[in-house]
Amino acid sequence: MLGVQRTSIGMIANSIQRTGAIRYVRGRVEIIDLDRIRASACDCYRIVREEQEKYLADENFMPMSDIRQTSVPYMRDTELASPQEL
Repeated sequence: MLGVQRTSIGMIANSIQRTGAIRYVRGRVEIIDLDRIRASACDCYRIVREEQEKYLADENFMPMSDIRQTSVPYMRDTELASPQEL
């Protein structure tokens, strides 16, 4: 939930808590009824979950952290290339 005010998160968490799906206290969330949460989620949850499972099952899948490490060498700010070197 990037870019969301803490008060908004608290309001939404409290409304979910009233359904009995979670327990929310001081920024800590305890999931009580996962099936209820899944049933109330939009179709986006199912789609993202299916895509995640598809990629994790793929033997050739390379996480973004691995791609960044293998395709671009790390350079410190002091080692930046000049425009002529590019």
